[in-house]
Amino acid sequence: MTKFQWKKRIAKEFGRPAEVVIRDFNNKHFSKNKAAIGMGIDIETLNSFCKEQKIQWCKRKDFNALCKARPRGNKNNPWGCKGKPK
Repeated sequence: MTKFQWKKRIAKEFGRPAEVVIRDFNNKHFSKNKAAIGMGIDIETLNSFCKEQKIQWCKRKDFNALCKARPRGNKNNPWGCKGKPK
């Protein structure tokens, strides 16, 4: 498969045009990385397509819970992830 056939593959896989699928991932507040993994394309391809189609991705604070960074360690620990100070 050549690098320009990804749009056809996504359209066949999801049953809708690639632009609509990408906009749906954006509307569901997925990060670009998770959206690219979900569609099976790489992030650079997604970035260039978004620039080409003038798709503004949602802000990081608005991401879906699946896409947000998780805190390290036990959040109930009063000393944080590094433990008790010495």
